[in-house]
Amino acid sequence: MRNKLHFIFLIISLVIAIPCYALGVGNSPDLTPAIYLWLALSILMSRSFAIVKKIGLPLVTSEILAGVALGNLHYFGIQTFAGMENNEIIKFLAEIGAMILMFEIGLETQLEDISSKIGSGIKIALFGTLLTFLGGYYLTDLFYPTAPQGSRMLMGLVAAATATGISGKVFKDLKIINSVEVQTVLTASLIDEVISIMCFAVLSGILITGNFNSNELVISAAKTTLFFLISITLGRRITPLLTRLSVKIHAGISMKIGILFMLCTFYTWLASVLNLAPVIGAFIAGLIINPDYFRNFSQAKFLRDFKHIAQHTTDENAKLQIIKTVNTYELKSLDELIKPLSNIFVPIFFTYIGLIFQIKDLSNPKILCFTLAFVLISLLGRIISGFSENNRLNKWVIGLGMTPVGEAGLIFAMTGTQLGLINNEIMSSVILTLALVTILSPILLKLAIKYQNVKRIHI
Repeated sequence: MRNKLHFIFLIISLVIAIPCYALGVGNSPDLTPAIYLWLALSILMSRSFAIVKKIGLPLVTSEILAGVALGNLHYFGIQTFAGMENNEIIKFLAEIGAMILMFEIGLETQLEDISSKIGSGIKIALFGTLLTFLGGYYLTDLFYPTAPQGSRMLMGLVAAATATGISGKVFKDLKIINSVEVQTVLTASLIDEVISIMCFAVLSGILITGNFNSNELVISAAKTTLFFLISITLGRRITPLLTRLSVKIHAGISMKIGILFMLCTFYTWLASVLNLAPVIGAFIAGLIINPDYFRNFSQAKFLRDFKHIAQHTTDENAKLQIIKTVNTYELKSLDELIKPLSNIFVPIFFTYIGLIFQIKDLSNPKILCFTLAFVLISLLGRIISGFSENNRLNKWVIGLGMTPVGEAGLIFAMTGTQLGLINNEIMSSVILTLALVTILSPILLKLAIKYQNVKRIHI
């Protein structure tokens, strides 16, 4: 195993060194070749660093690590990617990645699920969001008193954003996904995510215009609420009509993908026109789409094959199981259609975030202290929120299951850097916080589950 790892890293080193040396020798002022190389290496390295999954870390960690590696090559005399984080083309590609990521979050967030389960998680979500937001806000004010008001508020939202994917994997590994605690965590996380994104939408409306006062806050809140309500109401009426017309022209997969991407980019444009963060539009586009709108389109060939097998199966139990599986995949087909785009552009977004991080920041006591305090405040806020429910459930599991600083939080922070509100020091702390939280949360969660015996409680 060790020899294989050495061989992989040797190949990666050669792949990086030879093209970088060739570009350096040419001294070309044209950055286009370097951009192509950066894209190739960011995808290659993010996939190579995916070995972190073997030690229980999420894939996003490998993508950020790839960016950190590429962004710090200048310390080794390789200047090819120096200043690449300021390149407009790379920034645009990263924004596409953020847009697709928020679109996926919207697709996974079904409004019907929120309305049917809101009672079990609303208190935990509201309490946790409020505590972590205040913690992130005042901590930023303490360490960076000269930072703009918008910077403090954005860092509050970064702390409030959850990353349930990390805890979700722990729950699945320990086979307690059907426990009452886990279902409460999943519901609260869903509500928390929507609250955080709506707050970010309101805040972005103020930050983009640059007028930070109480009147602008009220106007932005009203504008954001109207945008959400009108977009969702009209979108859910117009989208079925659009799909019915489209299926008459062409019922294939390409039309399906085209409609999905068109809606995503259209709502992204609409949000930017209204001076909201563009990614908010992508999130709303995902929210309004329902798999039922696409039922008249052609199914994937493997689904048609399975249906054919079910029709000719004499075993009734097997037939029902096959049909159930086909229906499940059919509902998930929209997510699967977006995956190829997501697999390319989302890693570019996270690699770009890693590009901002500088290794020298690890020797900065202020950054390290701020990071540790931010991790502590974020975790404590979530743990305390787990005790807000007056019941006999395992409150430690609920609190630790609401892992802070998720992917949406990184998007919030990235928006702050683009608006000049979050400097590289604070952004480095956000990246370090994500790394520490993804390591600590699963360990603490497993300990809570082990000693509190959550397996006894099931729905």
